[in-house]
Amino acid sequence: MAVLNCRSSGNQLVEKFRGEKANFSTDITKLIKQPGPECPDTFISGSIFSMIKVELERHGIDTQNFIVRSGIDTKADARHWTDMVAYLPSIPRFPITVDLYNISPYDVVALRDIWVSLSDKPRYSELDLQSDLFQHNRGLFAWMKQNQLLGSVFVYQNLGGFRSRISSIPEKTIHIPLLDLRQYADRGRPENHFILTPYHTETPERRKNFATMVAKYLISVSGHENMALLSH
Repeated sequence: MAVLNCRSSGNQLVEKFRGEKANFSTDITKLIKQPGPECPDTFISGSIFSMIKVELERHGIDTQNFIVRSGIDTKADARHWTDMVAYLPSIPRFPITVDLYNISPYDVVALRDIWVSLSDKPRYSELDLQSDLFQHNRGLFAWMKQNQLLGSVFVYQNLGGFRSRISSIPEKTIHIPLLDLRQYADRGRPENHFILTPYHTETPERRKNFATMVAKYLISVSGHENMALLSH
């Protein structure tokens, strides 16, 4: 609600599209073509949208008709973990997909500390955190499905007791052992897919960091788009 001004129907969404073939290009294109304002009418979406646009324009990228669309309760949501899509017509082959992960900011900080300690990289970046959050989220759902715990409220053990909610109407509360849930993920994060959590939206600085990260990706692929145009 805070980001997109709408709610997901949860498990009903999965049932709605069960058995339908998923096609990323078709499903995302359908979402992009939906009519609507340039971005959802919320403070958070408006703030991040404006920050991305400013950063792109600062690097000379054409932002005409730049849009952000909600993917809630669409096939993109159900089959591609896309709660939100950002599309820039001047870079049409590289839409941005965003998964809204409602995890406590305190848990993000605690998990980040764990992942930093396990990383063999000399510097742990914001993109590293994105990739770890992606795998953690997918791994968490895989672990809970494996243990028949979907629909529960869960509490991380040894992370300060902070609670993260899986369902608005929890059936039971469980404690997740201190596992590296990334190992349960079925794949890694695509470069154009980002995870937005309450941690990233809490302050102007964090919103700007997230927006800059997204803009930098688009800037990095803008050269590929230009080369593709020249080849035609």
